[in-house]
Amino acid sequence: MRLSKHFDLSEFKCKCGCKMPDWVFENIKNKLIPNLEEARKKSKVPFIITSGYRCEEYNKLVGGVPDSAHTKGLACDILASASGQRFEVLSSLIKSGFSRLGVYKTFIHCDVDYKKPYPVIWYK
Repeated sequence: MRLSKHFDLSEFKCKCGCKMPDWVFENIKNKLIPNLEEARKKSKVPFIITSGYRCEEYNKLVGGVPDSAHTKGLACDILASASGQRFEVLSSLIKSGFSRLGVYKTFIHCDVDYKKPYPVIWYK
């Protein structure tokens, strides 16, 4: 199912294959995708989603933090393994209103879970 010009629901499904709750789908579609689509339009590189929604069990399995924004459909990780790619993705996310960002060696985390502290950028 197409969510926007650049994103499909299949990119955001939990990797364990579980059924996504309807409220998670609504969060992805209405809270995450609008800013993410805007960022992708501003970026000179395609966004490859490496992690979207995660059920609680899968989140634990991959070492996700408790109460992760991924478990609410409010976060995704975008492939960014080269320094220029990381700059381009991060820059376009900031310009599009994201204010919760994580920079990792191979990906950029972005979320819209504003029950958590923001604005923040962390590096691991």
